[in-house]
Amino acid sequence: MAKIRPVTPADIDAICSLERSVGFPVHNAESWQWTLFQNPEQGEFDAGWVAESKGEIVAFLGQFVREIWLGDKRYFFATGHTLISNANGRGAGMLLVRHGMRNPGADCYGTLNTNALAARLHKRLGLKPWLGEAGRVRVDWPVSLVRFGLGLVQTLRARRPGGYERLYQTERFARGLTQIALP
Repeated sequence: MAKIRPVTPADIDAICSLERSVGFPVHNAESWQWTLFQNPEQGEFDAGWVAESKGEIVAFLGQFVREIWLGDKRYFFATGHTLISNANGRGAGMLLVRHGMRNPGADCYGTLNTNALAARLHKRLGLKPWLGEAGRVRVDWPVSLVRFGLGLVQTLRARRPGGYERLYQTERFARGLTQIALP
């Protein structure tokens, strides 16, 4: 039986190996470092979990947490992402998703479904698309060139040193929330 524990920065190389083992596009270590450990809204929530068996990391589930405000009430929405399990991790994916769904402190938990294998797993867990059958429809819409240009400028600004922190503070300010100091 695999043992589940929170992911740590020391696990990034093993996560990249898991990606390679299943044919996923491999992210670089810097990408995983930001995604898992530098997300300003992650707070005290685990960035994800790994499943270990016989000293080997056999599966991984990332978690992205976003705070959502409805009126003056704050909610934490946790999303499981990048579920990967190698041949030695049979059954570990199901354990990881169930672990994520029991996440203390999260008001809501969702997961991303990007392939047929994930869809089968979600069905076994009793999960359903929140839009029902409409959730199976891919929606594309044209984007105005002005909005596209503004988004591109914002993306380039965010990639500068300190850019994500400024973007986060701007977003919080625009929603009328108290500014906070980021680490």
